[in-house]
Amino acid sequence: MPQPIFRNKHFLPFQAAAILCGFLALPASAQLIALEPDQAGPDFAVQGEYSGMTEPQGSQAPAKLGAQVVANGDGNFRVVFFPGGLPGDGWTGTDRFESVGQTGAGGTGISGGDYQGSITGDSLKGGNTGGERFVLIRKNRISPTVGLAPPAKATVLFDGSSLDEWDNADKDSRNFFAPLSPIAMTRKKFANFSLHLEFREPFMPFAQGQPRGNSGLKFLIAKAFFAEIQILDSFGNEAREDECGGIEVFFAPDVVASFPPLTWQTYDIHLTTPVSADSNAVGKGNMTVWHNGILIHSGRELPAMATAVNIALQENGGSVCFRNMWILDGDDKYPFFPGAAVRPGRSAGPASGKGPLIRGVGKGRAREILLRGPEGTYLSNGTRVPIRSITPR
Repeated sequence: MPQPIFRNKHFLPFQAAAILCGFLALPASAQLIALEPDQAGPDFAVQGEYSGMTEPQGSQAPAKLGAQVVANGDGNFRVVFFPGGLPGDGWTGTDRFESVGQTGAGGTGISGGDYQGSITGDSLKGGNTGGERFVLIRKNRISPTVGLAPPAKATVLFDGSSLDEWDNADKDSRNFFAPLSPIAMTRKKFANFSLHLEFREPFMPFAQGQPRGNSGLKFLIAKAFFAEIQILDSFGNEAREDECGGIEVFFAPDVVASFPPLTWQTYDIHLTTPVSADSNAVGKGNMTVWHNGILIHSGRELPAMATAVNIALQENGGSVCFRNMWILDGDDKYPFFPGAAVRPGRSAGPASGKGPLIRGVGKGRAREILLRGPEGTYLSNGTRVPIRSITPR
C-alpha cells in the first residue's frame, strides 16, 4: 500500500509536521502524498495526458483533440478536453470541456459533460454531443530542457553535490534539493539573469487547490518580496495568477503548462533588472518564462523597481523536489529557445494557448529522456540526435 505522508521515508522528519496537521483529520487513505509512482496506487495509471484525432463526420475534417485526466482519489477523476490539442501542443486557448470519470470493473467511464467515453489501458475512446467520435492515446510529454547542462560561465545552484550556494537548505534521501522552513535563499544576489530549474510535483489525488504540492520560486530584494512564480500541481486547471506558472498577485500564465504529477518539469526564466552604474534601480523588472518549453510569460513588466535579487524556494514539507538548478548572470541571456519571439514590455493579456511545440521520442510509456546542452542534444542513453528534433517551432 502507498505510504501516507507521515510514514514516507523521503520526507525530512522536521518538515513533515507542517503538513501533518492538515491531514490527520482525514481518513488514512486520503492522507496519500506519493513521491514515487510505486507509491501512487491504481489511479496513477489512469491519470495523465491523452492525444489523438476526431473521426471525420460528413464534410467535417478530422481535428486534433487532447485530454487531461486529473485524479481526485478513490477512482474518481476530472477529465478536461481541449479542442485543437493539449495545452502548448495545439489547443486554441479558448474552449475547454470538463467531464467526470469513475473507475469500475470494466475500466474508467467518462460522463457528465459534452464529452463521454471510457479509458482502458492507454486508450481513451468516446464521442461528444456534436456527434464526433475520437480515439486518444496516452501521451507522456517531456520538457525539451529537462537535463539542460549549465553553460561554462553559469553558477550552478544545485546539481546534487553541494548546497554551498544556499542558506537554509538540505537534501532529501534521494539527493534532491529540499528547502527548509520558511524558505531556502541563495547567498548571492543576481541581476539580468537566465535561470534554469527542474521540479517535480507529488501525486496528491485527495488534495484540492493550493494544498496540492504548493511551493514557490521567489525573487527577493533585501529579503523582502519582489516577485514569485507559483509552483503547484495545476495539472488540468485554468490559468490564474495563483496557479502553477502564475506570477503571484500580478499575472496569470498565458496557458497552464503543467504536466501530470511525478513528471519532471522545468522553468526557464529571463529576468531583466535594470540598474545604473552605481547599482541603483533605474527601471521596472521584466520577466519571460517558459514552463516545460511553453512560453507562458513574454516580456512581463513587473510593477516594482528592480535591482539585484536573491533567489528563494518555499519550504513545502518535502513533497515538491528540485534538481538541476543553475543561473547565468549578466546582460546576455541564455538562448533556451533560439528564435522564439519575446515581446518586451507586455502586460497581462488574454490566454493565447500558443507556445513552442514540445516534442519527444519513442512510443508509449517507455520514452527516452532528452538532454540538451550547449554542445548538442542527447538521449538518456548517450546517443546524439540533431538539434532540430526538439527545437520549438
